Amino acid sequence: MTAVYTLTNPVTAGLVVRSRMWPGVHSCALDPGQPLRVERPVGFFRAEGPVPPSATLALKPLPAWAHLPPADYRALLNGAIAEREAALAAERAAAGRAVLGPRRVLAQSPLDTPPTHAPRRQLSPRVASTNKWARIEAPQRLKAFLEHYRCAWVAFRSGVRDVVFPPGTYAMRLHAGVCWAAPS
Repeated sequence: MTAVYTLTNPVTAGLVVRSRMWPGVHSCALDPGQPLRVERPVGFFRAEGPVPPSATLALKPLPAWAHLPPADYRALLNGAIAEREAALAAERAAAGRAVLGPRRVLAQSPLDTPPTHAPRRQLSPRVASTNKWARIEAPQRLKAFLEHYRCAWVAFRSGVRDVVFPPGTYAMRLHAGVCWAAPS
């Protein structure tokens, strides 16, 4: 269920033990149907700007549970959250991991970055095709192009200006005005 997934994200990330312990913005404490009045943050919006000084937010129950009385809805949602939190606690215990905790979450700078870089992929495919034979032929054609291009480039560099470059030559054609073979 999306609501449980969203409300337990801080627990899933190993930041807090229970969703209600999250020190940031969350909607665990809000009751659906009960309006919440929110004041405009000081210093972020202009006093004479288009944002009103306050706004009222009313959470609505999930469509699948809209027919339930608010108490039943809350009990069902809290039960699903507790079940997810228990499963995550069991996973953490089995892996021997602890949570960071609200104090250490608040002590972090929002501008910090991880000390290590994520490993990047090593593959650099030049060919992609669902056709097996096209996938086999393409590297062979590329190899032939590169060999022909290299020979033509070496000759051009040594002073031969009437050398013919293979079809597909672009930069040398554009910048040096070389001759190139028409595509077959």
